Amino acid sequence: MPLPSSLDLQVVDEPQRALTWKRTASAFFPGLSVHELRANPTRGSICGTSLGTGQVWTILSPPVQVSYRPRGRVDASAEMFSVMLQLQGSTIALQNGQSCRLRPRDLCLIDGYTPFELEVADDFSHLMFLRLPRSMVLSRHPYL
Repeated sequence: MPLPSSLDLQVVDEPQRALTWKRTASAFFPGLSVHELRANPTRGSICGTSLGTGQVWTILSPPVQVSYRPRGRVDASAEMFSVMLQLQGSTIALQNGQSCRLRPRDLCLIDGYTPFELEVADDFSHLMFLRLPRSMVLSRHPYL
């Protein structure tokens, strides 16, 4: 059965919200593990759509820590670059020994080829990801 491209925790029974968030986030983003999620988050949503050869994702995240580990060539996420735009709240991103705290209107680049971690410590974080094929990005910017 194909997975839906969206999740809204407000339509999930409260006792199932944390488990549903963990399973859905991992299904939408293979290689992603969810940690430190409150038992029953009050809100949260994930919505994705295709955009040419890329994807656009909008995420309203409850407080959470996530880590991503590519699983080799089997993992399509490893073949993507993501431009992350912070809309509301804040998110801490860590990758390759570098870290940043994104606040509204901040951008960062996430490379799906290497592990990364994201942390939402505030009440929520509203962000968008534009995921682009790695080969397409590197063909225009080979030293990225």
